[in-house]
Amino acid sequence: ITQSGKLTVGGNTTARAASGDINLGSTANAFTGRVGLTGVNATLVDSTPLTLGTTTLSGTLAVTSGGNITASNSASGGNADGGGAGLSVSYNLTTGAGNITLTGYGQAGQSWAEGIQITGNTLSTTTGNITINGYGGNSNNGSYISGGVLFGGGNVNVYTTSGNISINGASGATNNSHGINFWGGATYAIYSTSGA
Repeated sequence: ITQSGKLTVGGNTTARAASGDINLGSTANAFTGRVGLTGVNATLVDSTPLTLGTTTLSGTLAVTSGGNITASNSASGGNADGGGAGLSVSYNLTTGAGNITLTGYGQAGQSWAEGIQITGNTLSTTTGNITINGYGGNSNNGSYISGGVLFGGGNVNVYTTSGNISINGASGATNNSHGINFWGGATYAIYSTSGA
C-alpha cells in the first residue's frame, strides 16, 4: 500500500497488506482516530497527535508524529506458549515536542503475561516526555514471566533531549514476576539529556 497524496481521516484507519509493505509517509497526513496496520514493513507519518491501534507486522515499523504518540492494549486470546503480552513494541517511535505514552495489560492465565514487551527499537522525543506503564497478568506457570515491563530480544534506545522518562511496572502474582526486567544479551540505552 502506497499513498499518492495526503490523507486526512476523521475516524479510525486500518491498512492491511497481507504480504506487502505499507507506506503512509506523507508529512501532511492527519489521522484523528486510531491507526492500525497489518503487513510486512510499514512507515507511518502523522502531522498531528497519533494513536496507534492494533498493529501486526512481520517486519519493521517506523512512526513519526507531529504531536503525542499513544499506544495501549490489553492482551486477549493468548496461548499456553506465551501469547499474553499486553503490548509488544518492536518499532521506532519519533516525535518532536510531543509525548510518547505506552500502556499494556498482560493477559491472566498465560505463560508470558507481561504488560509491555519492548524489543529492538527506538523511542525518541525532543522536548516531550516518555511514559511506559506495564501491568502484568497472573501467569499460569511460575517459571515464566508475568512482569510489568520486559526489555528483551533486541537493542533498545529510549531517549529525550529535555523531557522526562518514566517507566512503571506492576508484576503479576507468580514466582518469576518482576516490575521491570532487562532480559538477554542486548544493549539498552535509556537517558534524558537534561530531564529526569
